[in-house]
Amino acid sequence: MDSEKLKVHAGTVVRSVLLVVAIINSFCAAFGIIPENIIGDSEAYNTASQVITAAVAAWNAWKNNSYTQNALKADEYLKTLKAGGVGADEGDAATASTTKTEDSSNTKE
Repeated sequence: MDSEKLKVHAGTVVRSVLLVVAIINSFCAAFGIIPENIIGDSEAYNTASQVITAAVAAWNAWKNNSYTQNALKADEYLKTLKAGGVGADEGDAATASTTKTEDSSNTKE
């Protein structure tokens, strides 16, 4: 798995694209760059735009959006730990040794 390049999940890309589109739409609505003959009542459109943007932003904040290889590897490791698979004890030992190293490096003599 170390040499294998992991791919970003489709859900992560979809959430990110939806957030960008919702933010662009909100800016356009705020500055009046909307076709009045198609939309109609701009106040209702502005309100709906803000609600949709807030919902998409909350959805993005709630979900785990891993883009980097390290983050994707950490997600895979977390799945292994949750499944009770191999490496759960090693992870605890690695965390303990990392904490011990950080504690000793923070100590000033």
